[in-house]
Amino acid sequence: MPPFKQHENWSMYEMPDGIHTVIIPKSDQFQMTTAGGIFCRAAIYTEKMYQVVNMKNGAMELSSGQEVAEAMKKPDIRMENERLKNLAHNLNMEIDRTERKEQTIRKNQPDQSVESSQKNQNQKNQNQKNLKQKNLKQKSQTKNLIENHARPVKPHSRT
Repeated sequence: MPPFKQHENWSMYEMPDGIHTVIIPKSDQFQMTTAGGIFCRAAIYTEKMYQVVNMKNGAMELSSGQEVAEAMKKPDIRMENERLKNLAHNLNMEIDRTERKEQTIRKNQPDQSVESSQKNQNQKNQNQKNLKQKNLKQKSQTKNLIENHARPVKPHSRT
């Protein structure tokens, strides 16, 4: 990603959690393309210390390069959010398709007995219950994922 903000002596890069940014000095920034086609803009050195800014409250913390590097390896929260939105959309489409199919079947079979109609209704209710349970489980997993990504980077104390 390109820098979030630039200054003549440093650049600020967003971290994947969507909350924090890291300030990297100009001396650690590069403009090059690797053999794999990846465009590198900055390097994080494990032996250095970096300022990490919480963009929610503006708090600044000093973190080790190792901590920053580990935080940068985590999945991007925006991409995970988009993936989960697509999943929910697809599940809703599946429910709609199932309901339309059941309506078509009922229209084509007007002489259904009460018992058969009750079985279809029970099956529909079970299908909806299963989809709701699946959605609740996915929401719980998403909440856990977001909470895990939202943890602030621990400040590194100098000894």
